This record gives sequence, structure tokens and C-alpha cells, in this order.
Amino acid sequence: MTDKFDDAFQQADAENTGQRVYYTLQELKQYPDATRKRWGWELLQNAHDARQVEDKREIIVEIKYEQEELVFSHNGKGFSAAEIAHLIRSGSTKNETDETTYGQYGTGLLTTHLLSRKIQISGQLNDDKNWFDFSLVRDDDSPEALLKSLDKAKDAFKHSISQNKPSQLGDLTTRFRIPIIEENAKRSVKTGIETLKQCAPYVLIFNETFRSISIKDYEGTLRFEVVSYPESKLNMPQKIMVIEHNNEKKKRREYLLTQGKEKTSVIVPLKSHDGGTICLLVENTPRLFKGFPLVGTEFFSFPAVINSPNFTVTSDRDSVPLNKDSEVNQTNLEIIEEACALLVDLVDYASSNEWRYQPRWLNVPLPLTKSQSSPSMDWLRKCVGGNLIEKIRQTPIILNTDNNRIAPEKAKLLLAESETGVKALWDLFDGIKGQRELLPKREEAMEWCNTVESWADVYQNEPMSSFKEVRNGRKLASAIQEYTRKDNEWSTIKDLQNLLRDGVSAVEWLNRLHDFFNENGLREAVREYYIVIDQSGCLDKLSALHRDPGIDEELKEIAKMLGWSIRQGLRDIRLTSLNKEEGRGDMTQDEVVDTLRQKLLDRANENPDSDFKEASRRLFAWIVNQKDYSRLRGFPVFAEDTDSDDPRIIHLPRLTQDNVLDNERPLGPIKSWPNDLQDYAELFPRRHIVANIFFEDVSDPDVWQKLEEDGLIRKDVIIRDCREISFEALQSCSPLTEKVNHESEKKIAVTDIA
Repeated sequence: MTDKFDDAFQQADAENTGQRVYYTLQELKQYPDATRKRWGWELLQNAHDARQVEDKREIIVEIKYEQEELVFSHNGKGFSAAEIAHLIRSGSTKNETDETTYGQYGTGLLTTHLLSRKIQISGQLNDDKNWFDFSLVRDDDSPEALLKSLDKAKDAFKHSISQNKPSQLGDLTTRFRIPIIEENAKRSVKTGIETLKQCAPYVLIFNETFRSISIKDYEGTLRFEVVSYPESKLNMPQKIMVIEHNNEKKKRREYLLTQGKEKTSVIVPLKSHDGGTICLLVENTPRLFKGFPLVGTEFFSFPAVINSPNFTVTSDRDSVPLNKDSEVNQTNLEIIEEACALLVDLVDYASSNEWRYQPRWLNVPLPLTKSQSSPSMDWLRKCVGGNLIEKIRQTPIILNTDNNRIAPEKAKLLLAESETGVKALWDLFDGIKGQRELLPKREEAMEWCNTVESWADVYQNEPMSSFKEVRNGRKLASAIQEYTRKDNEWSTIKDLQNLLRDGVSAVEWLNRLHDFFNENGLREAVREYYIVIDQSGCLDKLSALHRDPGIDEELKEIAKMLGWSIRQGLRDIRLTSLNKEEGRGDMTQDEVVDTLRQKLLDRANENPDSDFKEASRRLFAWIVNQKDYSRLRGFPVFAEDTDSDDPRIIHLPRLTQDNVLDNERPLGPIKSWPNDLQDYAELFPRRHIVANIFFEDVSDPDVWQKLEEDGLIRKDVIIRDCREISFEALQSCSPLTEKVNHESEKKIAVTDIA
């Protein structure tokens, strides 16, 4: 009876094992991309746990991928009978209370199933030192088929021992050979090997078990080994060196590590640069390790790598739960908080040793671990923000142009859309008095831009509203406006020049500012702030100023005489960076001439003073020089009248030549008359003669001849007319003997003297 029940229980255990493994494999197949990345680390963990407890730096690992076969070998201790059983049945012999092991021959090895159903396993038994070599094939068509395949593997193992063949492994003790046939498997192996190459130095540093890890693929052979080991010094940054043997070449990889309590450590890669040392950004590397990388934490919000054997990890080993409501996860929260403090120690160490390019490695990656729930993300943001970012902002780690160090919160960190934009903004700030010492080095400005943006993302906010030290183009424009207008209603280019360093031209600086706006999506800022020079030297808004397409400077001077501040409405043409900006629109030269002509007419009717006289003669000369004679019709000039302080206004005829009479046209300047008439000028009333000053401005006789032909003036004192003559008019001529009223029957030609 007892044997019967024992057999039943054994059968039930076997069936349960088959079902458990079957459903585990089905679950792994649901997330193939994530699972395929884990195969290397699962095998490395098994190698780690195969060490002799008292040994350190003894395990040698070799990984080869060639000829469509992946081979993983190590020199750890042999297998016990229980370990072989769990290896085949996909269980685990790990003692949960043993913190020196990470997982041994358990479900982790199942990840290799997505590479191949078949694994050829070779190794040595502990007790009798016999060698074995058998195939483990997992048939996942059904739980029953899987159980049968596992039973076949057990029989194959036993049969291989009975053959008692000598070892083919040399100094190694264990080997897993996996055929890689399918394309998906090939891609997974390639990706996994790249990750192994990247993370192998960290694994060597975090695990005292490994002496070396060797990786051979189609690109060659890489072998990593630690040559300087971390010491157990709490909160004391120390350099660790790993040698990378690349075929025949050696390469030193350095890391800066600091350890806290309970074996928590934080590490960043280093690089020699210009005779000094710089910290490097942790790129494409998981940020969390539990001895081995938690693949999937590449974007965990922390700038460095955190390792702790005390992490509680998810079942997929791709994150750590941070839900503070769970007592189990409390240790994870404490580890992250301690890691923040440890990283601040590293930052302070690097700063005190005057290492450059600090911002490169202080980026906080985003998004936060996607598998975290919202409360977890909120906690992590608060933790990283308060315990890390705020502490870093208070640490003097920014190196300015004079090689002095300042804390980020006391600096000016620049923000723009591109590296070119950041450098352009840096040049603008550098041109302002007292700003150079607050700026990071120009070549580091873009890296600080990226870093501060990543910090702001932690706060789920914009950099400008998160940190008072951040400056962008809009903030610069606002500061310029505030400074230059603080004492005066109108600010001038001189106010701006006083703000700039010696040797920096205010106009050239403004051109660079507007170029920056145009190239960085900030064109609207030009319209919002008083940062555009008008032609009077004042700073105004773009929307208040017309574009000057080439208005003659003489017209602007005439406008000034007539009380029209035209230059205050025109954009300074030296601002070539704004040539394509319409602003208030173009002010054409024709519009200016028409406006001046009207203002001159208004002044002639209201207050024709000395400014009027100057404006009249100069505008007259300008119009004549342009040969735009039509604009002279009705034009107000003044007479050669020396008896009065106020000029006597003469309006040139409004009508065309065919419609104007000689007596409606004023006499031109005396100097424009024929020479034989000029001697008799005193005989004619000056109030009807255009002042000679107009001739002085326009002395070309041909011009005055043209004006006469157009009916605008007369150069001849003889007035010729054609009209009817009345009796009274005839009486004024020679006496008539007939006592009859005489008059002309039709118009006759009459000649008068002006």
C-alpha cells in the first residue's frame, strides 16, 4: 500500500513539474524581447553560484559565439546530484537565506529556451568527479510532451555518466552548448553579447567571485579582468581599474566607486582627458544591478549605476518595486535614498579634484521606469529631486572661463534648441558686463543645457520655472528691457552700450541677438520686448517701427525741421538681422514725400517760420533733383521779401501749363532771369518773386527752363495774355478822338509788364 501511494505522489510531483515548466515557458514566450536579453546574465549568475565559498576572484567565464553555436563555459565547482535534478527539472537549489547566491539552475536557465529548445550540457559531478555530457531538450508542445522530454534528458544524463569519458573542457568544469539556428535567436544572441561586453566590467567589480570574463564572437575576442579591487571603505570614493584585452591590444577602463552601508555602491565610468580625469555618461547600460544588471532599467532616473545585493527585484528581473506602502519594498526605497547621498559624494570628490565636463554624467534619464505605478514614480521624483538634484545644485562643480568653480544655483545655465543656439546665447551673455564669471565654459554649455532639462523633467516642469539659474533668449530680452528702461521712459542704444563689455558694439550685439531669435523659434520675442533700435537711437518694439526700404536721409532731415520725428518710427537699417521682418510694414519714400509736402502746406498756413523756409527750399531742391516736377504743383515756396521777418508764401500753380495764365505764375528767382533783365529787378515787387535761395540750391538753368515750360514759374517779366478789352481799358491807352464808346469785339493779344 505504501509503495502504491509513494508512486502516486511521485507521479503527481512529476506532472506538476511538467505543468509548471510548461506554463513558465509559455509565459516567457509572451514577452520574447525582454526575455531574450536575460540569457547571458542567467548563465553568469549560475557561474557565480558555482564558486567555492572561500574562494575570491577564481571563477573564469568564457563565452563563444561562432558557427551558429553559443558556448558558455566556466571553471566553477562541479554539480551535486540535487543540482543536476533541478537543472533538468528547471527548479532551484538556492538557499533563500544565503545572500552570496543569486539563483542556481532554476527558472532563470529557462530563458535560454527562447534561443533554442536544445542545450548540450557538459560538466563534472562533485562526489565522484565523473564527467557527463548530455542533451537537454524541452518539448513545449504540451505539459505531457514536456515531461517526457525531461525524462529523456534524465536518462541521457545517466547514460553519459556510465560511459565515463574523460573531460573535453580542459581547465573548465562546466559547459553549455546552444545551437542558434533561427533568425530571432541570432538577433537575440547578438544583442545579448553586446550587452555583456558593455556590462562585464560592472559585473567583475560588483562580484568578488569572478577573475575574468572572456567573450568571443565574429568581431574577435574580448577579455575583462579587474586589476585593482574595491576596498571596504564607507563613503570613500575610490578608483577601480578593469583591463580589457581586445585580441592583442590592452585597454584600461577606470571607474569611480563609493560604497555605503549594507554593501550599496554607486559607480560611474571615467576617462583620461587632457592630462586630467572626467566622468562619463552611463549610456545604454542598466542603472540598477543586483550583482548583475536588471535589464530594463537603462532609463531608470538616476545618473549613475547603483548596485545592491539587498534589492528586491521583480520576477522578470527588469526593475525594483518602489511602492512605499509595501513593507517588502522599504529596503528598495532606503537603497535609492542612500545612493543619492553616495552620488553627491562622488560629485563633490570630482569637483574638489577639478575634474572637467561634470554635466556629461549628471543627466537624469527619462522616462522613469515604465513598470512603476504612479505613486512609485511620484516617490522617485521627490527622492531624486530633493536628495540628489538639489544637493548637486549647491555643489561648486561648474568650471567657468577663468577656471573658477561655482555652484549651479549661482551660475547662469543657458537653454536653447540646439548646440549652435546654446553657443550663440553664451556669446550674447558673455558680451554683458559681469556675466562671464557666471557662465560655464563655452564648450560645456550645451551639456549643462541637456542636464538641466533632464533635471526639470524630474520635477515634471519646464527648466525656466524649476531653476532660477536657467536663462533662455526670452529671459535675456526681458532682462535687457528691464535694465535699459528702469530709469527712463525711453531707453536708448547708449543705455544698452553701457550694459555691454568694452569693445562690444551694441548694434552688432543686437544683430546677434535677433539672429539667435530667428534661428531658435523665438521670433515672437522680437515683437514683445523693447529690443529694436529706431533711427533716433531709441529702443522700441518691432511692431511699432516701419521698415526703411531706403528713404533718403535728406528727407528725414527735412521731416525733423517740420516737427516730424520720422526716425523714431523707422527701424535702424544697421539691424540687418531683421531685414525680412515686416514689423509695422514698409514706409515708402513716396509716402514720406507726400507727407512732407502736406506738412509743409500746413505750416505755410499756420506758422511759416525759419524752419519752414529751410524745409521748403530743401524739399523743393530734392523734388527737382528727382525730376518729379508734378509734386511742385501747389508747392509752397517763399518770396524774395527782405522787408519782413516772416516769409511771404508763394504757392506754385496747381494747374497744368495749358490751364494756367502767365499772371498766375510767380516770377522765378532773379538769378534765373535772362541776364539783361536781372539789372532791372529792383523795379519789380519782391513779393511776387521766388527767393534767390531756391536758385542757389538748384542752379542749373535748364531746370528753371523746364519749370517755366511746365507753367510753374516765369523767367520773363513780360506777361502775354489774350482777352477782351473793355472801353475803360482802351481809355487808359492813347486818347481817342471819336466820342464813341469803343471796345474789342473778340479777345486780342495783350502784353503787360509784371
